Amino acid sequence: MGAAPTGVLTFDEYDQLSRASRNVDGDLIGMQPQKSVLMAKDGSWVSAEGTGAMEGIADPINFVRIMCEKETQSCEMYDANFDIDNHFLFLGFDTVYQIERWAPSRVTAKIDALCATALMTIEIKTEQVTIVTVPRPDSVDCPSAHPESVSTWKLVDGFPVASKVSQDRMNKARCSSIHQQSNSCRSKNSLNTAASPIHGSAKRRGPARQSPSSARGRADRED
Repeated sequence: MGAAPTGVLTFDEYDQLSRASRNVDGDLIGMQPQKSVLMAKDGSWVSAEGTGAMEGIADPINFVRIMCEKETQSCEMYDANFDIDNHFLFLGFDTVYQIERWAPSRVTAKIDALCATALMTIEIKTEQVTIVTVPRPDSVDCPSAHPESVSTWKLVDGFPVASKVSQDRMNKARCSSIHQQSNSCRSKNSLNTAASPIHGSAKRRGPARQSPSSARGRADRED
């Protein structure tokens, strides 16, 4: 684990060993294997399910369900996020987007939150779902918002995300059990740090970001 052999096991060192012992076998987290995007035959509704991914996402292990109804001109988004370190499942608040355009191959919806505007786009034929969130620097309640910090959230297959998170944790656990980390361990850690955010890298750079629905739920609670 890289600690000096002092003969005394500190609390932090014990915590590291405990985490490593749980993760070293690389137990796979069950997730929905593939995302799905469907439209009713009569075009009255659109649904989407899968895993949300974005750069620096706080909880890469998550499940998202979106339901859009043409009659109500709205899309409701529900999500459940799993804190893998603390083994805690957080059920987010539902987020309602107002539909701006409904076409046979595409549905777009928008929500104006306190600090940002989020635009959801659902591509029916290609089964792509994205949410682009643009900060509102003109808001007096969010003076720190920067217009250039635009974030893009995507709906992806869950199994590759869960598989990579499990593999990253297993590699980290095995490497931490070695007193002097080998070059192969350093190489793996380096690759994990630079991994594409779409695969939910367990090692994140900068502050962790919440999914659009989780951020909306927090804003509602603060109100």
